Amino acid sequence: PDRWLRIHSLPESKRYAETTIEWEILLHRQNSLISDIFGEGLQVCLVTGLYSPKTLPAPNIRSDEVDSLKSYKFKLLEQIDLDKFSGEYFEEDLFYTPKFVEVIWESNRYDDLLKAVANYELIAFFVSFEQNAIIAPYDGGVDIIFKDVETKRHYQLKYHEWLSDRTDGL
Repeated sequence: PDRWLRIHSLPESKRYAETTIEWEILLHRQNSLISDIFGEGLQVCLVTGLYSPKTLPAPNIRSDEVDSLKSYKFKLLEQIDLDKFSGEYFEEDLFYTPKFVEVIWESNRYDDLLKAVANYELIAFFVSFEQNAIIAPYDGGVDIIFKDVETKRHYQLKYHEWLSDRTDGL
């Protein structure tokens, strides 16, 4: 929680973009923020996954289910039994199969993906091992986990006008 920061994608903490201008603001903020943290041309992991009510064999996990992911060849990770991981938050027999692909971060290259996440059509996030950061867009903003408190404070000050009121922890 001490390294976590939440940024809002729209003024006044508005959750969903409804106009062309709001979409421009949302994409500008998200691309600016991610590019500032990662830099242009950095190799990162794009992570997403599939929730399922029971174990599914790997061939049924398809990365082409969402248009913005069609061109990627994801690598599957081991399926997680969420009830065993955290029974207080997840129902029994709910599984998550994470998958990832290495990509190069370039501003505006992932606009379709960011729009899908902002519309809650997809859950995905970016991981940089080089910057030691996780950037997780969601329908309303971006959550960031930084490598240390000092880095969080730097970006908290830099983007103070875009901050969520909820900056005290997850």
